Amino acid sequence: MDIFFSLLRSRGAQISDEADFAQKVDLIPYEHGRISDDDFLDKLGSMLSDPLPKQDLATAWNNIFEPIENMLALAGKLNSQCRVFFVVEHQSYALAASPGLLPIKSLLQRFARLL
Repeated sequence: MDIFFSLLRSRGAQISDEADFAQKVDLIPYEHGRISDDDFLDKLGSMLSDPLPKQDLATAWNNIFEPIENMLALAGKLNSQCRVFFVVEHQSYALAASPGLLPIKSLLQRFARLL
């Protein structure tokens, strides 16, 4: 997030911390699907006094997410047994395997022997 916030601040955004950012861009409603990607990017862009193209904002936002190698390995192994999806919510990662969502800690405890 530091690189992302630095970029936004270099373009004039006034952000004090992650909570301030989340409030200003309606992050929680966005993460819950109540705000479209375009609306979210518009909110990001409205914070900047020196605007960036929407695609550049999208790229900068997407760059805050980095794969976690152990999680990818676990997902690959589980995928042979059931369908596995990655779900991002509230900036924490979880794996979802039908029929419900399972927290990553629970999955790691249950399937640690597969790693």
